[in-house]
Amino acid sequence: MKFRSFGIGIFIVCLLLTVQVCSAYPTGDYSKVLILHLTFSNGTINDQSVEMQYGHPPTLGFQTGNIRGTLKTSGGVVLQEFDLSDPRYQLSDEGVLTYSDTADFTIVVPYYPGEMSLDLTDTSTGTLLKTVNFLGAINQFQVKYPNDPDMVTNPGTQSLVAGPLPVSQPGALGSVMTLLQATMFSSSVFLEAAITIWILRWITEKRKQKKQVVLIVDDDPLIVDAMGTYLNKKGYATLKAFSGKECLDILKIRIADVILLDVLMQPMDGWQTLEQIKKNPVTRSIPVLMLTGKELTATEAKQYNLQIDDYIMKPFKLADIYTAVDNILKEKQKMMETLLLMKQAGIEREKFCEFASLTRRITINKKILEILDVPQASITSANLDALDDMLVVDYINVKTSINEKRVEELQNEINTTLKSKGLPELSW
Repeated sequence: MKFRSFGIGIFIVCLLLTVQVCSAYPTGDYSKVLILHLTFSNGTINDQSVEMQYGHPPTLGFQTGNIRGTLKTSGGVVLQEFDLSDPRYQLSDEGVLTYSDTADFTIVVPYYPGEMSLDLTDTSTGTLLKTVNFLGAINQFQVKYPNDPDMVTNPGTQSLVAGPLPVSQPGALGSVMTLLQATMFSSSVFLEAAITIWILRWITEKRKQKKQVVLIVDDDPLIVDAMGTYLNKKGYATLKAFSGKECLDILKIRIADVILLDVLMQPMDGWQTLEQIKKNPVTRSIPVLMLTGKELTATEAKQYNLQIDDYIMKPFKLADIYTAVDNILKEKQKMMETLLLMKQAGIEREKFCEFASLTRRITINKKILEILDVPQASITSANLDALDDMLVVDYINVKTSINEKRVEELQNEINTTLKSKGLPELSW
């Protein structure tokens, strides 16, 4: 009985220490969001209501669209930028794009301590559509939750910024208390990592419920309809364009998740369309898979290998198109989820993005080399065209080798940091 009482006592002490440590080192319990209910009507945005509450914001950085959101402090310092699609355009399950003059929509953004506001700008024209000030919502939240660490204005009150551990008490008891506090703090770090992984899985399941959009661009209506029907059955929504110009027009009002782009079109061919897509900062990040019955030339490979995400030869099986689209979007999803873990570990976004981009580039270049299949020839027997092709192949091979070495360096650096934080290593 005495032993059981002692065990209960230890449990209570640990629980109290957990509360003390977690109050000094919050693990997201005080995360807050601002929820904006807006109306887009006749080219202007009006705010219906703004409220602040506890919660975790969505991953805004991975959305795309022609409306740019900019969170700023009262002094004009940019806290975060993100893109949104125009809510007046909606895509049906059949892939039909509809437009309405008036549309209600909701934006959820993270709260940063202090006074802040949100600018909504039309990226195609540079027009400022709306500025939303959050001061009223923040004040209402402060009245409701006056003891929230972010809401306390007393300079002497402990803030959410992690500071030093509480001063340990002298003697053996102080040492035991310090050890227990350190142990509980370590446990809270591992718990936070576990929660982050759970959130990643939850985000993945939510995104699976929303249909991803494939824009199909080909001047042959039969091919477009066949691919559209097949991809719809596989769970994708589709947009259809029958020329390069029509493709660019659709992208002005609706951002696709991936583009299937035919090369041989008139008057604007697939390569010219690709150049326009990659010039536009709103659309340049969309993966593009090139479709053609024409053999890829060495010149095209050198000029466009950095802009395409796959190259599929006609005739092809519809199942191959689905596999290619599915692989691209799974890689994109994996990158978005891994970015959250990188943030958790304190790894620079730029470092991981370089790693992911180079990894993808290596895969694409190897496929391009297989398609080119340039035969080796001696300098004396080869004509000028063959020599040009050989030089391009050598160039791509050298770039691929350099990229592979850089990827290995980055992966080692990233994994070293992940291991030190007790997080799973990067496996790509």
